[in-house]
Amino acid sequence: MRAVIVTIGNEILSGDTVDTNSAFLGKRLGDLGVRVIFRYIVPDEAEAIAGAVRRGLGEAGLVVTTGGLGPTRDDITLVTVAREIGRELVVDPEQARRVREIFARRAIEMPVVNESQYRKMAGATIIYNPAGTAPGQLAATDGGHVCLLPGVPKEVEELWKAGVREAVRKLLDRPLERLKRTIRTVGVAESVLAQRLENEGILDELDEAGIELAFLPRHGLVDLRLTLFIAADTEKTVAGFGELGKRVEAAVGGCVYGYDGVTLAESVGRRLVELGLTLGTAESCTGGGIGKRITDVPGSSKYFVGGIIAYVNEVKASQLGMPTEILEKYGAVSRETAAFMALGAIETLGCDIALSTTGVAGPGGGTPEKPVGTVFCGLAQSRRTLSGWPEGRGSLLNELKRTRIHHNPDGHYLFTRLLKLTGDRELIRRQTVVHALDTLRRRLADYKPVPEERSEDGGH
Repeated sequence: MRAVIVTIGNEILSGDTVDTNSAFLGKRLGDLGVRVIFRYIVPDEAEAIAGAVRRGLGEAGLVVTTGGLGPTRDDITLVTVAREIGRELVVDPEQARRVREIFARRAIEMPVVNESQYRKMAGATIIYNPAGTAPGQLAATDGGHVCLLPGVPKEVEELWKAGVREAVRKLLDRPLERLKRTIRTVGVAESVLAQRLENEGILDELDEAGIELAFLPRHGLVDLRLTLFIAADTEKTVAGFGELGKRVEAAVGGCVYGYDGVTLAESVGRRLVELGLTLGTAESCTGGGIGKRITDVPGSSKYFVGGIIAYVNEVKASQLGMPTEILEKYGAVSRETAAFMALGAIETLGCDIALSTTGVAGPGGGTPEKPVGTVFCGLAQSRRTLSGWPEGRGSLLNELKRTRIHHNPDGHYLFTRLLKLTGDRELIRRQTVVHALDTLRRRLADYKPVPEERSEDGGH
């Protein structure tokens, strides 16, 4: 079955209220195998509402409306839709009782206008609202079905659980199941990912299998969402879906950091726990953004020891041991400064690995040599933890551009990369956090356990 969602309300069109109902309903309908093909947003005007419902019934078997079911003069959805599909309005005794009871419990005299919420379309299935006074309704028409829901998001969610889900499910001749897999990537542009899949012929394979692929980019991250609607959960179909997902992952390369709801920070945190390593940060242009992202993850105290926000040179020197000659010779925004900041965090915080950031986030401060968007990230790793890691960049760090391995007389591993970012101040800072975490992710992924030595007789 296909569906159309119609969101009703002047406040939605003006931007004063964000439409979260459509996102909620799109996901829940999709879980039932109902494919949402259009979403309309219309004002509180009878002609607009009727027109959207009419178009929706011409395009799909189910139209779901949200909004306009309240008791005030601008709440005209019920009357308009009833007129459009040729239904009379009748009083539902149980609904009338529930509305009166709600006001009685609150010890409030019920306004007369609330009596308008007693009504339903003749012959409609009514779903009583556990969170408000406006019920949901599902009515059959010559062209399909129309489901009316209120506009308050909490009420929509509660009505879905209270009976809308089951009512919609009963409309399906062959209930479908939606297989969904999101492959999460970082640091590679959407167009590059698409080209990699095209080169491997995987896009054609997905089309032949009926699997939808959506590219969902945001701030240096791109999700690849695979979706397949199936009539039955057969092992063969599920296995085929999983196999193509693996082929997609293999084709896009080492930029995959996780699946479905896993965040980049969670992925990095899990790896740190696996390896028994601790992390610290020394941040300038990101102002604690990396530390925030890390500590957004519950349980991050297992591996994150803390961070230093070294925004001015005096703090870089006093808290991180930054040599003044480095700042004088190379400047605060430089590879050398990023490198020494990471080293300073290792020493000051006593962590195993440290990340650092320094750059020009804008809008001012740029120069011809270092324009706004010039950012350096540093990564230092204590020499006591280097067993099992490659001496140089490793395979995943080697995929990055504008990087350098720095010699360190104390034997610590020291790596920096130059980022050339675009956007406003906030976007540059967000992208820097993402790229810094990706740098750490790649370093951690390159670890290979050192094989245990065995004696000639096979013992340890």
